[in-house]
Amino acid sequence: DAERAIERAYLRASETSLAAAVQPLDAALAADPKNPALLYTRAFAYFAAIPPLRIKKNNDAMLAQFEKAIALLERVKGQPWEAEAAALHGSILGEIIGLKGGMSGMTLGPKSGKLLDRAAKALPDNPRVLLFRGTSLFSTPALFGGDADAGMKLLQQSADIFAPAKDAAAPGPNW
Repeated sequence: DAERAIERAYLRASETSLAAAVQPLDAALAADPKNPALLYTRAFAYFAAIPPLRIKKNNDAMLAQFEKAIALLERVKGQPWEAEAAALHGSILGEIIGLKGGMSGMTLGPKSGKLLDRAAKALPDNPRVLLFRGTSLFSTPALFGGDADAGMKLLQQSADIFAPAKDAAAPGPNW
C-alpha cells in the first residue's frame, strides 16, 4: 500500500499525500531497519519528494532529498532490491549533475554509469532498471555517452514489461 501511495503522490507532485504515505513506512523501517524492500521504498519516497520542490525551484531541498535517498540506497542488500537500488542511485546522480552542473558531471557521471551498468548486469529485464537506464541514456548529452535512440529503446522495453504487470502484486513501484 505504501508503494502505491508514494507512486501516486509522486505522479501528482503532492507533498501532503507523500507525507501521509511515508508514515507507516517509517514505522516499519524503524522496526526492521535492514529490510531491503523497506529501505528501497523509503529511498524512492525521498526521490518522489522532488517534483513539488522542482516546481518551487528549491535546489537545496532537492539535493537534501537526493542525499537522504542515496544514504538508504547504499544500505540495500539482496536482489532484486540491490539492483533496483543501484539503478535508482545512478538516476539520482544524473539528477544531481543536472542541478549542480559544471564539473559535477566529471565525477558523478562515471559513478552513475557504473551503478546503472551494475544494475543491468544483475537484472537486465527488470522494468525499473530499464526505465532508469533509458532515462539516463536519453537525457545524457552524446558527448558524455548519452544516446537518445538507445534510451528510447530501453524506455519502450520498460513500458512493454510494465504493461501486462500493471495490476500485479509485484514489489516496487509499478509505473
